[in-house]
Amino acid sequence: MYRRICIVAAGILIAIVGVVAYVVHENALFAREAVYSTPNGAIDGFDPVAFHTDGEAIQGSKDFVTEYRGATWRFASESHKLLFLHAPEKYAPQYGGYCAFAMANGYTARSDPDNWTIEGDRLFLNFDDETQQKWHPDRTALIERADANWPRSGPGSQDVR
Repeated sequence: MYRRICIVAAGILIAIVGVVAYVVHENALFAREAVYSTPNGAIDGFDPVAFHTDGEAIQGSKDFVTEYRGATWRFASESHKLLFLHAPEKYAPQYGGYCAFAMANGYTARSDPDNWTIEGDRLFLNFDDETQQKWHPDRTALIERADANWPRSGPGSQDVR
């Protein structure tokens, strides 16, 4: 009887260890926060509206800020801040500002606001110049893959790059 109890207990312990290992492994694949942010804020302090309205990456100001999805967002002007407040989902970068190329490949990586693309009125950021060069030729297919990966690889996980 004692031996049977030990065997059952060992089986339960092995099952618990397996579940814990699976949960830890799955969570290690994902980004920590819903929005990639630095000490300067989301998009490293760049104005998300400027990409759309001015066609360039413009540093935001500490004078025009708001909170959205757990991050601080900076803007170059009060009018840009108001546009964002009216439709943040339109102006915020896709995938929480994480690298779009990385997301298409099933992982998260930081992004650089100087490496950006507007595609279909959506803002996409990439890791660096080299990644941006890989992104451009096949971005339509990469966007489809990244869109499919984002809920799985997105918030609540860990930056792996």
